[in-house]
Amino acid sequence: FMHHEMIPTVEGTFLTLEYVPLDAEFSRQIRGGVRQRLSVPMMGDDVVEFDREGQELSRISTWKYLDPRKDPINPLQDRREWSHANSVDLMPNGNVVVSCRHVSRVVILDRAKEALVWKSKRGEFSLQH
Repeated sequence: FMHHEMIPTVEGTFLTLEYVPLDAEFSRQIRGGVRQRLSVPMMGDDVVEFDREGQELSRISTWKYLDPRKDPINPLQDRREWSHANSVDLMPNGNVVVSCRHVSRVVILDRAKEALVWKSKRGEFSLQH
């Protein structure tokens, strides 16, 4: 489901963040967080673009550009969500900036190429909102 924010684009479409369930095997590889038994899958985040009628136009999975070993969940957070994206913004060139709170990272993604352009270094941000 959609969460945190929805922003308009110059094309008249919208960008939003959406929780997506992660594969159980993949989730076990993710380091960090408070260990507990979960009855639901761990969640990641996608950036979704849709039109005024609600038709999905594009999707890019933020979590695919994080590393389960190098981007651990903050030790104070539970393991229900890996990235916990809480902000998305559109750059003038069409790339998106996404803030991933639980891993203390900010990423820039090229939506057209579905590629990582930039990822903040460890320690540059901490539990940002």
